[in-house]
Amino acid sequence: MLNKISILILIISMCILSGCMVPEPEGMIGEGPLKATQINSDELKFTAAFPGEPDTLVETVDFNIVQHYYNYFNYDLESEFSVFVYDFSQTELVQEQREIFFGAFTNTSEYEVVEEKDISTEDTLGKEVKYKFEYVGNTRVAYTKFFLKGDKMYQVISTYKESNGENEYIASFVNSFSIN
Repeated sequence: MLNKISILILIISMCILSGCMVPEPEGMIGEGPLKATQINSDELKFTAAFPGEPDTLVETVDFNIVQHYYNYFNYDLESEFSVFVYDFSQTELVQEQREIFFGAFTNTSEYEVVEEKDISTEDTLGKEVKYKFEYVGNTRVAYTKFFLKGDKMYQVISTYKESNGENEYIASFVNSFSIN
């Protein structure tokens, strides 16, 4: 009997570690084979559906701003999917200074801008940009949205190799992002 319990515990442990008991995230990104990994952060007040499990990093940068970084790179698609959250709550920056930071951060003058539009709402500054840039001898395209709301600035960005064309996950990922 003890041996059966030990085997059962071992099977359950292996299953938990391999993820088979974790419920599937709701929805897919696009119609392809990649399963969405839903990130729902109550602390940072955002939701995004990555086309895979993102790596995360938290670090304090200049002016005591805490940067939260979520990133997933798909080698087959040669595409990258990222969310940056800049938390100003530990800084002494007032709203006007945060807006200057937002303006500097969203300045695309050094890139070849394909599309750019203001997506601000009543309580959120917002900018949507699609631009081209050179990286390791390849032209890449970035599709990004920036938001400034309260004490947080958000950037959701997806990049891909221009020669590969935009895949179905690019816009789906960027458009899955929402501020809670």
